[in-house]
Amino acid sequence: MFDLSYEIEFFSAWHCGSGMGGGRDADYCPLLDTEGLPYVPGKTLKGLFRNASEVLHGNDFTERIFGIEGNREGQAIWSNATLQAGTRAQLQGTSAALKEMLHTTQYFIQLDKNGQTVDKSLRRGEYIIPVKLYGVIRNLSEEDINKIRECMGFIKQLGLQRSRGFGRCKITPLETTATDSAPQQKIARKNEYYFKCKFLSEVILNTTGATQGALDTLEYIPGSNFLGITARNYVAFGDSAFDIFHSGKVRFGNAYPLSENKYAALPCPANWFIPKGKSLSDPDTVIYWNGKERKEVQASKQPKQVRGGYFIPAEPPMNYTGEIIKTFSLKSAYDSDKRRAEDSCMFGYTALNAGSEWTFTVKFDPSLPDQTVEQIVSGLLNQHSIGRSRSSQYGSVEISLLDKNPLQSVKTKSNGDTYYLYAMSSAAFLDEYGEAALLPPVRDFGFPEDAQYDMTETQIRYQTYCPWNQARKSRDSERLIILPGSVIAVKSQTAPDLEKLKQGVGLFRAEGYGEFLCNPSFLFEKKLASGKNNMPQSKAKQTQMDTDLLDYLNKKLQQEKITRQIYSKITDFVYSAKSNKYKKISSSQWGAIRAITVASENFEQLLLTLFEQEKEKEIPYEERIKNSRASHSVSNGYLRHGTCSKLWKNGLADDLAARLKAAKNEFGEQNALVFIRLLCAEMAKMTAKEKNKS
Repeated sequence: MFDLSYEIEFFSAWHCGSGMGGGRDADYCPLLDTEGLPYVPGKTLKGLFRNASEVLHGNDFTERIFGIEGNREGQAIWSNATLQAGTRAQLQGTSAALKEMLHTTQYFIQLDKNGQTVDKSLRRGEYIIPVKLYGVIRNLSEEDINKIRECMGFIKQLGLQRSRGFGRCKITPLETTATDSAPQQKIARKNEYYFKCKFLSEVILNTTGATQGALDTLEYIPGSNFLGITARNYVAFGDSAFDIFHSGKVRFGNAYPLSENKYAALPCPANWFIPKGKSLSDPDTVIYWNGKERKEVQASKQPKQVRGGYFIPAEPPMNYTGEIIKTFSLKSAYDSDKRRAEDSCMFGYTALNAGSEWTFTVKFDPSLPDQTVEQIVSGLLNQHSIGRSRSSQYGSVEISLLDKNPLQSVKTKSNGDTYYLYAMSSAAFLDEYGEAALLPPVRDFGFPEDAQYDMTETQIRYQTYCPWNQARKSRDSERLIILPGSVIAVKSQTAPDLEKLKQGVGLFRAEGYGEFLCNPSFLFEKKLASGKNNMPQSKAKQTQMDTDLLDYLNKKLQQEKITRQIYSKITDFVYSAKSNKYKKISSSQWGAIRAITVASENFEQLLLTLFEQEKEKEIPYEERIKNSRASHSVSNGYLRHGTCSKLWKNGLADDLAARLKAAKNEFGEQNALVFIRLLCAEMAKMTAKEKNKS
């Protein structure tokens, strides 16, 4: 299979809507990523290409490449179209003001049937200036690439109001890259492998199977996603498929954040309580893990449970990494018949940010053959897609091997006859009657029959969930699961069977469920280190960049700064006593000066037209006699001639000329023209206000 990269070159301002308004600032704002940079969503591009494909290539090709709604995903995977990596890197390291230069403002009004403006219909929208964006279409055959190239020529506009001149563009195919030719990595046989999963795009992992209401995303990657990647080659495993997917001999662990120092972060334990109003990121925050302590301080410091966030137990002292950063975006279903957004079908996606890195483990039973282990590990490497909407815009990840275990050995700490079990992963149990239960019989954890749960010290967070089965195109039965970070306390005179605990507890262990630690020392910590966020963020490589765009943005930003200085200078003058001597100048006079400024080619011509006494050109003798102009050696400027000279007498014209020359020295020749235009506009307003008062 092949990946096809392409370029989108815009020829006019464009807008891909975020669904958000800008309050008083704008009625609608463009879609921006987490760095504040514009992009075209993969969903938008997929829809445009699909429309083109339906016209050019018919239903068979279209359904295979783009999928069938509600039934089957398409073969191809569509990335977002973004700025070049080098350009993004340059803009990420700059101020927000430079990024704002990518935006331009457009105003619109509504007309009634008589062609007159409707009252209160003025609206303001933010658009993006013409730029070049780059995207990739993955998982195409050679024949598919030729047809997709034809679809590119069919697309001439995209985005909001594309039928009114906005979003004019040209899509050009670039290079084609073979994805099946990557060299196979030699894999040594182990019983446990450690992987790094890097998000190439945002990833959606919904917390529930609901299709309505507020849908949040999980803050970890369930092991079922990596099991699903392997299961895509289910038939290729042959007789080994049962051992891999159904016997529990292979366990795909959950993925948790990986720090910059290549340490695995774990969910904060549910038995951690801190004073209300405080945060784990505060260096002086005390953790109350014991119920007795919480009762003692409850009167003076109301404890609250730590919910969400990760910490790194491998770095002494332990470091709090903060909560997972997410991105929310609004989407709308598409009405293919009306060729617009479908009514009453807006929905939102909450996604984990692109660029973050995660780590997970895969454990193998020693009885599995080396060939099967190598087949599974090699199948996990390279690029894959997980989560919701993974054929467009979301879910693209890259998996690679790690050399060492990112979770270093965790020390244990004795706590008398109470044993604390920390859930490193989700867990699901059945009671003795075969019904879903939050807690199984205590013997399932390796304790003797006389052991009992200590519910005063147990802190469980749970949810119900219906996982989606891609092979069956339906959801599995609902699960009642304990969330990672939950803490179960057991009172027992005898320690649990650690070997049994190590094998996992409860159901769905092949998906990473049932991982528990007994009495890990971090459960009993009093304080953590500072709240510096150690989670790696997206860092674009400074490869190719659009230098013309960067130069333009810098020049535009510099011009914006000068314009603000000009506005400030004009405002100070207009509303000061210095402007009183200009009060007799009418609004029409200021308008005439502004018109002359607009018509002037340069600053010198403006001065000649308004003020200077230019030497007259050589005129034939007969012409001078005929027009009685023999005595005229000079011609006066506009403000020094006729009726205007009476209004601008007593040095008023000289004062204005001096101000223009000072503006030229301060702002430059071209900006001096901007200065006089804005000055005329403001003085005309002030004169009109004074006239209305009188």
